[in-house]
Amino acid sequence: MENKLPGNIQKYCVIGIGLITSLILITHMAPEALLTLTGTPLSERFQIFPRQVDHSMKVLSDTSGSIGKLVMNIPREERDQIVPVLRDFLEQLDPRIDLTFACSDEYSVSALMHCLQTGREHVPWNTEVVVTGFDLTPWARDRRIARSSLLGSERSSLVPPAKDWYDINRRNEIKLPFILEDLKIAPEATPLPFILDGGNLVTDTDYAFIGGNNIALNRNLIPKTQDLKRMLALYLGKKVIHVSARKQQVPWEHIDMYVTPLPGKKIMVGSPALAQEIFTQVSENHPIVSEKFLKTSFSKERTQLFDDVAIQLRKLGYEVIRVPVVPHYTDHWMMTYNNVLMDFRDHRSVVYLPVFGIKSLDRFAENVYRDAGFEVRKVNLSTLYRSGGTLRCFANVTKRIPNSSSIPIKALNNETEINIHRPQPWKIQRVMSDFYQPSE
Repeated sequence: MENKLPGNIQKYCVIGIGLITSLILITHMAPEALLTLTGTPLSERFQIFPRQVDHSMKVLSDTSGSIGKLVMNIPREERDQIVPVLRDFLEQLDPRIDLTFACSDEYSVSALMHCLQTGREHVPWNTEVVVTGFDLTPWARDRRIARSSLLGSERSSLVPPAKDWYDINRRNEIKLPFILEDLKIAPEATPLPFILDGGNLVTDTDYAFIGGNNIALNRNLIPKTQDLKRMLALYLGKKVIHVSARKQQVPWEHIDMYVTPLPGKKIMVGSPALAQEIFTQVSENHPIVSEKFLKTSFSKERTQLFDDVAIQLRKLGYEVIRVPVVPHYTDHWMMTYNNVLMDFRDHRSVVYLPVFGIKSLDRFAENVYRDAGFEVRKVNLSTLYRSGGTLRCFANVTKRIPNSSSIPIKALNNETEINIHRPQPWKIQRVMSDFYQPSE
């Protein structure tokens, strides 16, 4: 004989089961699905996910504090192109900066050791080397976004997901923050639930400037731009400004190739038109000057994209300073003086400025930064820039120290303190299975 509950009790049971099921589904949804569930503020919607959001964390500012730590990649494929850049850079780098290198293989380690131990007046105190056993790109900035506490201590780094078009080198790089965490030479690595390359983000003390193409890249994940901005602000700890030309076009894939925030509500924006003007005024003996691609780079349509960005930032109340750039759209490289590292210590403002051997442009850019109050340390990027980036892309600042004038200057050593880590492949695989696997 079939037992039946009274109709009203049966109805309430069905409703109760439905509510419980819905709650289980909601708590396991991706954050982009949660965005449109309620009309409550975004911060309230994220009480369940992401649990790792801590409002005391902020993405590092490019315009304040002294550099405390740098992370760089030495891939096997670009090793010969990187060595001259690295040697020039290390010669001028403040020895109080701690260094971490990810090397593809033992040959890359040997090249690195030669740079560290020969021909240098000063040496860095602490250097960590990780032999990964896999291919990398030279661009350590893109797959790790560093954050800190309000007092400057290292906090969890943000790791963006893989894009569909990523090659094996880029996918390998997503492993690095988790490997460094497991080796206890980097803080916790936190996967991002949306797309944001480190190179498409520049910051000052108030804002995070992000290339406008970031909106389109996340359209399928987060349809509403305002929701995306709020979500970015949660993770980055800063107000977000998407920067673009008309119709959300951008001059380049990554904003750090054409925009540089400076202290004091100032900002530099690249200008192909300025580069063209300099070329016409000065007789420059350099093969690039006669290249046919310049007709495209200096076209009215291309230069207007950069000019539109300058107009947008000027409307936001920034004093805009223009600096020459030479973009190559076909081969996807750019000679840019925006992709710099700034270091503020001992009551000095230092800029590590990429130069390319085009004297007229190099000299102009150097004078622009000097006029802005910087001590300029030039780093020759002529062997590496054709791979698609320059100095800020190559050297990822993962720690900044506020109030840097109070940092004691210790006695300099004659030898570098180097720790070399060689994690076994099974160890790397275990670390990745514990943390995160990029989408295929």
